[in-house]
Amino acid sequence: MPKRTPLRPFTEEERAYLEKLRRSRTSAAQHVERATILLRYATDEPVAAIAAAVGRRPETCLLYT
Repeated sequence: MPKRTPLRPFTEEERAYLEKLRRSRTSAAQHVERATILLRYATDEPVAAIAAAVGRRPETCLLYT
């Protein structure tokens, strides 16, 4: 598996936007999924667990980060 790259901390505005997008029922599913991946990745959750939660391969999740 590729090496995990650290993210810079999100600003309050960025985190609020990602949270709003993650809960959205009208945004494109791809955007909601990416917001979910980013938020979970930022909490140092293992990539394998994130991938299982969103139904993607770990490599795909790392591409989004």
